[in-house]
Amino acid sequence: MAIRTRFAAVTQTSWRELYARVGAANILLALSIAVMVGLQIGQRWWLPNGYRFGVLHIAFAVLIVALHLLTTTRSSKRSAKLLPWLSIVIVVIWFAYFYPLADFEVADRFGYATRPDMVIGGLLAIPVFYLAWRSFGPLFPAIGLVAILYGFFAADVPGHFKGPPIPAERVMSRYVLDASWSGLVRLFANFVWLIMFWGMLLEVAGARKLVTRLAQRLAARFTSGPGLVTVGTSGVVGSFTGGGASDVAITGPITIPMMRRAGFRGAEAAALEAAASSAAAVTPPILGAVAFIMADRLGVAYKDILAMTIVPAILWYVALISYVVSSSKLRAIRLAKQGGLPSVESPDTAASGPGLLTSTALPSTPAQPDSMRTLIFAAITVIVPLGVLLVQVLRDTELYTAVFQAFLTLVAVSLIFRAEKSLETWWRGIVRAATFASSVSVTIVIVNIISDTIFFTGLGSRMGDIVYDLSGGHLLVASLLMLVFGIFLSAGMPTLVIYFIMVFTFQPVLIEFAVPVEATHFVAFYMGALNQLIMPVAASVLVAAGIAGVRYWDAGMEAAKLILPLVLLPFLFVFAPQLLLGVGEDTVGHMVLLVGSVVVSFTVINVAMGGWLGRPLVPAARGVLLLIGILSFIGVYRSEDVFLWAGLIAGLMALLSGAGLSYANARRAPVPEQA
Repeated sequence: MAIRTRFAAVTQTSWRELYARVGAANILLALSIAVMVGLQIGQRWWLPNGYRFGVLHIAFAVLIVALHLLTTTRSSKRSAKLLPWLSIVIVVIWFAYFYPLADFEVADRFGYATRPDMVIGGLLAIPVFYLAWRSFGPLFPAIGLVAILYGFFAADVPGHFKGPPIPAERVMSRYVLDASWSGLVRLFANFVWLIMFWGMLLEVAGARKLVTRLAQRLAARFTSGPGLVTVGTSGVVGSFTGGGASDVAITGPITIPMMRRAGFRGAEAAALEAAASSAAAVTPPILGAVAFIMADRLGVAYKDILAMTIVPAILWYVALISYVVSSSKLRAIRLAKQGGLPSVESPDTAASGPGLLTSTALPSTPAQPDSMRTLIFAAITVIVPLGVLLVQVLRDTELYTAVFQAFLTLVAVSLIFRAEKSLETWWRGIVRAATFASSVSVTIVIVNIISDTIFFTGLGSRMGDIVYDLSGGHLLVASLLMLVFGIFLSAGMPTLVIYFIMVFTFQPVLIEFAVPVEATHFVAFYMGALNQLIMPVAASVLVAAGIAGVRYWDAGMEAAKLILPLVLLPFLFVFAPQLLLGVGEDTVGHMVLLVGSVVVSFTVINVAMGGWLGRPLVPAARGVLLLIGILSFIGVYRSEDVFLWAGLIAGLMALLSGAGLSYANARRAPVPEQA
């Protein structure tokens, strides 16, 4: 009834009154989102000829992000709204010029642009680089600018980075034609945008209600309950949104105050939420958009990607859960000595993080507890679309078709069960989902420029030579160099963008060392998740620290302790690719030994980081546990089973000893006080 009343009120409002109440930017934003969603759905029946769909996609992605900035900018200065409006004007001119030409005429030119092409196509760099900077910070646009300059001046760069002389007209032609609407941009236009939009809407439709109730029920039942709820709920919800900073912005306002009230320090709570949200990217069965891209690029079924992620996902969650259980026991002892839980004010979540997500963040807590009927409807709204997607994927249905069917299913069950009835919440969720997906699409234009530069200048093959020479031909040293380079090269980017950067830049290096191609993609995949947590620019930690109201550096140092074994995951893929089930060959017995040893190592290392194993651990005991955990990694690196057996046996003995101490302490009767 309330929805019909509001709809009637809107339809009876004159356009002049609607304009005065809502504003031109909001009206244009709603229309742009409607057109973008319509294009995503309608492409199953209608696709324009040539490159026109890519032109349409980029034009409306720029419009959505720029209009969102206009609707959320609170500054009264004219300069604050000048660049968004300039971006809109430029993209309209660019679209009007290139859309007619993108039929077949551009293809007939064989990649050579005319002078008008160069001028108008070059103007697109202004909104693309500006909106990428506003969305994800200045570092990545700066890298894109360096890539453009390198394309023009590669022949003048000394040493290994020296490239062939390429005419400036040819370089400019590639940038204004190929990079603007082909390659990765077409992939995003065809189905990736819809994946990201669908996943974030699924959270609005009901997933968030389920997470909130689960957190409330379980947090008070166990000592480690708040931390375990954070790990589980952030991982599950993030697999809808793509994980990382976007997931922190959703679940952080729920989980971080919950952990603070349970005695977690602010930095601890922020670090755990950031790590749990980044785990979402590696959590089957959704895995975020990256896994769909991997399946497409590797030419394998999505269910094969799911199989490859099983062991790595187990390792990620084993590490987080081990740390939570160990640190929670130590925290309980500390709080008991202090006389109970401190009084903790819930942090202000109004400024829960930078970027485009803040202004459209959903309410951190519901106004009143949801009824059981609403929770059942929310569960149906979440489970049915997920089930449709999973069934279609397991049947080897084309990825876009599977996501399309899941999207339509979500729309249908949301209208039928109405688990979320607030129009304001739906509007903010739709804007948030469309803006984030569009901001990534805009940034992909820069990724396309970087990848194209690496290709046509030959930098990709020379990068392999550079890393190979610096490493002295040692794969371990080369892997370390790639880790360091990757951290700075992709700082602050969403996981999908990081994946592309790592694949284009470092895959040739790994292939030169005869690493299986599937493993190279998983190295890039996991670097995308880990780079959200590794300073100096850890986007997930940054947003979580803002929600917790603590210093970024403190939260980052806590995250570094928490993810210590996780940083080694890419090395495991390089030296033991058989951990990705279906890659390489191995006997069943040896696989059991390998997986068991690595799982125990991850557990032991993070127990040492947590600080409790039956009793509080002194520094010497922590050091011994770390050494035990390293044994398995030595065995993987040297391919010697003796180290795997040593790590497995020693780790199990340590864990069993701790369990025995814990059991004995639980059975020990309290000592009566002396009269």
